[in-house]
Amino acid sequence: MEETEEFQAHLSRPGAAGPAPIKPAAGAKDPADSSATAPLSLAEARSLLEDTKLLREAGDRQGALQRYAQVQRQFAQDSSPDGLIVLALAELGIATIRHQAGESAAARAACDQLRDRLAAHPEPTVAVQALEAQLLKAGFLHADQQADEELRTLDEAIAQFHDRREPVLAERVAHALLSKGSLLGQLGNQAGSIAAFDELVERYQGATEVPIAEQVARGLTAKAVRLLQARDPAGHAAALEQVLRLYGDRTEAAFAGPLSFALFSKALRSSQAGDVPGSLALYEQVITRYRDHSSPETDEWIAKSLFNRGVRLPALEAIPHYDEVVSRFGEHHDPGMGQLCVTALVNKGVTLGQLGRLEEELQAYDEAVRRYGDRREPAIARQAAKALVSKGNSLRRANRQAEAIAAFSDLLNRFAGRTEPVLAEQLVRGLVGKASALGEAGDTRQALEVYDSVLQRFGTQTDKPVAGAVAVAVLYKAVVLESLGDTPGALSWLKKHAARLTALTDQYAKEWQALRKKLGL
Repeated sequence: MEETEEFQAHLSRPGAAGPAPIKPAAGAKDPADSSATAPLSLAEARSLLEDTKLLREAGDRQGALQRYAQVQRQFAQDSSPDGLIVLALAELGIATIRHQAGESAAARAACDQLRDRLAAHPEPTVAVQALEAQLLKAGFLHADQQADEELRTLDEAIAQFHDRREPVLAERVAHALLSKGSLLGQLGNQAGSIAAFDELVERYQGATEVPIAEQVARGLTAKAVRLLQARDPAGHAAALEQVLRLYGDRTEAAFAGPLSFALFSKALRSSQAGDVPGSLALYEQVITRYRDHSSPETDEWIAKSLFNRGVRLPALEAIPHYDEVVSRFGEHHDPGMGQLCVTALVNKGVTLGQLGRLEEELQAYDEAVRRYGDRREPAIARQAAKALVSKGNSLRRANRQAEAIAAFSDLLNRFAGRTEPVLAEQLVRGLVGKASALGEAGDTRQALEVYDSVLQRFGTQTDKPVAGAVAVAVLYKAVVLESLGDTPGALSWLKKHAARLTALTDQYAKEWQALRKKLGL
C-alpha cells in the first residue's frame, strides 16, 4: 500500500449513496430530538462521536455538524484529559466537514488552534490530539495540492514532538516521517525521500510496540521502492533484507502487508537473476504465510505470487495457480486485481493450448470475456480482447474457420468504439486473424477487404506493436494476391508499402524473406 493512501485515510470519505439513517448508540441523546437536554456522559459522547463519523462518511454533513457542535458546546470548559480528548475529536470532525465544504483556510486554522492549545499538555493522550490536528492539516493541504505547505506542516509536526518518546506520540511522529518520505518521492526528490525514511528507521527501529514498529517496516519497504526507482538495485535489496531481518518473525497482522511485499519483491529479484527455484520458494512463502490474512495489501502480493508461480512452473502445475488467482480474487473490483485475474485466465488458456486441450482452452478464453469483456479499464479490456484473438487463432489452427471468424467478429464488434492505444494492437491482430480465416475458408475477396481496412483504420499508428501488426496485414495481403495469380498486384502492393515491412519481426520476417525470394525481389 502506498504511504499516501494510508496518510489520506485520516480524511473522511463521503459515501456516494447519500446519507444513511444512523441510530444513536444505546443510551446516547440524539441532538435531533428536542428533548435531548440532559448532558452527555463521556461514554455517551464517545459513542455519539463514533456514530457521527459514520454519518459524516455517509455524506450527511449537516447532521454530523449538529452532533459535533453538541459535543463541542458541552465539553468546551472541561479541562480533564478525557474531556479535552472528546472536545478535540469533535473539533477535528468539524474541521473535516469545513474542508469538504470548501472552507479550506478555516479548516486549517482550526487545526492550528487545536495544536496551539494542546501541544504542551503533559498527558500524551491529550498532546497527541495536537499532532493529529497537524497530520489532518497536512492531509487537507495534500488534497488541495499545496505540496510545499504540506511538507512544511509535516516538518513542524515532527520538530514539535521530536523529543516526546511516549509510544502514542512516537507512533504519530513516525507516521509523519513516513508521510514526508512519500511526499518527497512524489515530488521527485528521491534523495530527500530516502533520507526521511532513514531518519524514521534510525529513530525507531528499536521500538517493540507494534504501531511504531509497523511504521518502521513500512518505511523500509517504501525506501526499497525509492531505491529501485533510483536504479540502485543493491540498495533496494539491502532495504528488503533489513525489513525481513528486523520483522520477519513478527506474526501480528500489522506486519503482513510490508512483509508480504518484501518477500514478493525478493522473489521477483531472484527470478530476474535466474534463480527460479529460489524465487518459487519465496513466492510460496508469501502464499502459505499470508493465505489467511485478508486485506487489499496482502491480497495483492498473494495474487501476484500465485500468478508468477504459474508463469514459472511447468504447464500442468501452472494451471491450478491460475485457477486459484481467479477463484480467490475474481470478485474484487480493484482494477489492478481485475487485470491480474483476466491475464491469469488468458495464460491458463494458452497453457491448455500447449497441452493440446483445445476445448478447455476455449472455455478459459470464454470465461475471460464473460467476466471482463465489458470492463472499461483499458488494461483489463486489452486482456479480454487478447482472449478473443487467441480463441480465434486456436480455432483457425483447428480448421474451424467459421467459429474463428465469429470469435474475431465478436472482438471487433465488442471493442468497435474503443480508441485506447493499448487496444489497437489486439484489434489489428483480430482483423488480420479474421482476414486469414476468411481466406482459408475460400472468401478471398472479403479477406482482401479486411486487410485493406487494417491500413485505413490503423495505418497512421506509430506505436511499435501496432505498426508490427499492420505490417503483417501488408504481408498477408501480398501473399493472398500472389496465391490468386496476381503477381503484378502483389509486387505493386509491396513496393507501395515497403517501409512498413521493416516492422516485421520473428516468424513474420522469415515469411517476408521467403516471399521476397519467391517474387524475385
